[in-house]
Amino acid sequence: MNPAQAVERSSTRLYRDCLRLVDHIASKSPKGQQLRLILRTEFKKNMGETDPVKIEALKGGAIRGLSNYLVHESGSNDPQLKKRMEAVKTHALADLKQRQQERDGKR
Repeated sequence: MNPAQAVERSSTRLYRDCLRLVDHIASKSPKGQQLRLILRTEFKKNMGETDPVKIEALKGGAIRGLSNYLVHESGSNDPQLKKRMEAVKTHALADLKQRQQERDGKR
């Protein structure tokens, strides 16, 4: 099997695994339907990509996106996790604001 076939096969496997995961975490709910639509759209948009490095980056992004969704959903059910997520969000926003101010000051 040549490298292009291996990448194609692993991308197909990732797509199927992502669809299964969406079915598992959101089933037939409106959230699940929206996740499936986003998933299909993203995979179709990048279907013609042939650069193995870019494909690996896209695959990593798909995995991170679903992981972030799972953390977000579990945070809404776990008060401690929700509190920590809010603290991280507050810190990240403050950091972003500081970087923007530094960038604006350099202009």
